[in-house]
Amino acid sequence: FDQRDGQRFDYVRGEATENIVIERYFVAVGLHDRVAERNPKLLAALHFDEIKVTHSWAGQYSFKLDVSDPASPLLTVDKGPYSVPIFVRGLNQDWNETNRMRFVGGATYKVTIPLAGLTAGDLDFKIASSDWSTVDCGDAGSSGVDPGTLTTLNCAGSAPNLVLNADSLGQYEFSLDATDATNPDLLVSGP
Repeated sequence: FDQRDGQRFDYVRGEATENIVIERYFVAVGLHDRVAERNPKLLAALHFDEIKVTHSWAGQYSFKLDVSDPASPLLTVDKGPYSVPIFVRGLNQDWNETNRMRFVGGATYKVTIPLAGLTAGDLDFKIASSDWSTVDCGDAGSSGVDPGTLTTLNCAGSAPNLVLNADSLGQYEFSLDATDATNPDLLVSGP
């Protein structure tokens, strides 16, 4: 959730395969109102009802609460372009599902990863789902991923590994814009 002025939801429960229930801090103006994807919903403060969020399919969702006008908070629910979680796999020689990218809304996924080594094996990676087939993004013919430079990826087939052109250890943020889910843009920044 986006937070402004220290205001936030008390908690959220539920999975994408069932109704997601947001309880206790803000509720829709009408009792048990539905919130549709990408349609901001005006909320009323300090009631103790619930909001049911309708969704078209299982997947990753982002909830944004705009309280720039505390008298008229707006809740927007957004779904990610990929129906499954995606990961940065291979960096630091870790090809497991360790570095899950978080869907942050729009078509953007992010994760911050500490780079532990600078050898060739430490710098190879791909963006992929756990099954390596639903999402498998690799090199689209670039000479590597330069921090601070946008790189277009190839997710249409078994593309070669990407190589992070890093020259120092530290925290690197990976930001994937999947507006075009077949050829998303990756921006790596840091340290």
